[in-house]
Amino acid sequence: MISRHFLPSSYRPQDGDAVRADIAVADLHSGRMFGVTGALVLDAITLTWLTMLATGLVMYFIRRRSDGAKQASETEEDSNNGS
Repeated sequence: MISRHFLPSSYRPQDGDAVRADIAVADLHSGRMFGVTGALVLDAITLTWLTMLATGLVMYFIRRRSDGAKQASETEEDSNNGS
């Protein structure tokens, strides 16, 4: 349950002192809690999060690939020097 203290005063007054969390989350995602502005803000936050996730994965795989190539070239140099 989410207390009225954290919710807009006009949001679901028929529910009494608190609102079930699942209802509040669904209403937040649909834009019923804060209107179109709230839905747009939530969309912007989501797109930012997805961008950060995607760029982080790209950076991880680029570094992993370059570290693997570096190790392979070092191993090749070691085998050539040892012969």
